[in-house]
Amino acid sequence: MIRRPPRSTLFPYATLFRSFEAGVVAIEDLFEADVSVIGLIPPDSDMVEVAHMGPGTHRHRDELGLSIGRQIRSFGNPVAQCIEQRTLIHVDGRKENVRPGTPAFVQKMASICLVPILVDDAPYGVLISGRRDGDAMDRAECDFLLQLVDHIGLSVQQSIML
Repeated sequence: MIRRPPRSTLFPYATLFRSFEAGVVAIEDLFEADVSVIGLIPPDSDMVEVAHMGPGTHRHRDELGLSIGRQIRSFGNPVAQCIEQRTLIHVDGRKENVRPGTPAFVQKMASICLVPILVDDAPYGVLISGRRDGDAMDRAECDFLLQLVDHIGLSVQQSIML
């Protein structure tokens, strides 16, 4: 079971909320991504809950089956693999067959990167970024997302310590 770190009663969620929102917007702008999502893992859950979506994701939310608060099953699919292995997962939908049970939004992407958000080496959430058409996300873009997620995890960890 995936565990989320405990939150302090003084957890400054509003500041993190604004940071997460700015992050998903920046990802769509920088990478010309059609989808950028931050999903958080609720306490005592095997699901990932969509917490933040970029404007492009909002435009395609019905087609992709994404909405704020939606629970994404995190077992037997790339989302689970990302969280369980605590590593970036890149799916190039143009080259790979996507397994049954994979969320619809992953199946509809030409290319998607899933990056775990870790706090104190424990899974806290996942950053999802992808393109529906065009060029696949390349290694440099994936590496940048890894660095970004390291900063997100550090921000969450510092907020918990306050």
